Formats: sequence, C-alpha cells, structure tokens
Amino acid sequence: MLFYYLTFNILSRKNPYISPELIYFLNIFFQTDSLGLLLPLIGSSNISTACLLGITGVLAPILEETVFRGFLMVSLTMWFSTPVSVLITAVVFAFAHLTPGEIPQLFVLGVALGFSYSQTRNLLTPITQFMLLGIPE
Repeated sequence: MLFYYLTFNILSRKNPYISPELIYFLNIFFQTDSLGLLLPLIGSSNISTACLLGITGVLAPILEETVFRGFLMVSLTMWFSTPVSVLITAVVFAFAHLTPGEIPQLFVLGVALGFSYSQTRNLLTPITQFMLLGIPE
C-alpha cells in the first residue's frame, strides 16, 4: 500500500488525469498476491470467478509458454547452448512477472519448464506442467 500512497500523491499532483483507480491497478502488478486483489474488483459471481480462473489458469500459461519457451528460448538456442538458453529464459521469465518476492521460485520454475521443453520439443509439456502447478502469474 505504500507504493499506492506514494505513487498517487506524487503523480496526481503533476497530472490531474491520473485517477486512484489507475494507480490501484498499477499497484496490483507490484504485489505478490495479484489474484487476491483482483477478485474483489471483479465481483463474487460464479461467472466472473470462472472467467478469471480460466484466463489466469489456462490462457496465461499458454501465452507465457508460447512466448518464453516457444519463441525466446528457441531463438536463443541459435546463439547459445540449450542449458544457457534455458537459464537466460528462466531469468527473463522470473523478472517478467514483476513480483520481487517470487523471483527465486519463478526462476526455478522457469528452469524446470525450460528443460522439460528442451527434452520433449513439445510446448504442451511445459504448458500442462504450468497449469497443474496452479501458478497463473
């Protein structure tokens, strides 16, 4: 909440078009519990909860694995060995989530997903692993 308070007080004085809602949404992405902050905003209906879980639990792993393993890691293997490409991709994967408290866990997850993709050469393997772990961020 300190981020929210400081950002709103500093930015709102310089730009009257920045609303508290915008700052709140920015604050969500700097928190480690993004899902916990989003649920009250969307509502408590079953449909909205199902949509949120579908997007974060299914769509996010598909998109992230396509970008990180399917594009970035494959591109890096043209210049680096597979283990180095996996490590670079894992670092980018961890930092792309913008959750400093979870960087070590996300790095380890990125390494595991990267090596599983390098062994199978099938994106469904890391996508399925990502979905089963229940880590949608």
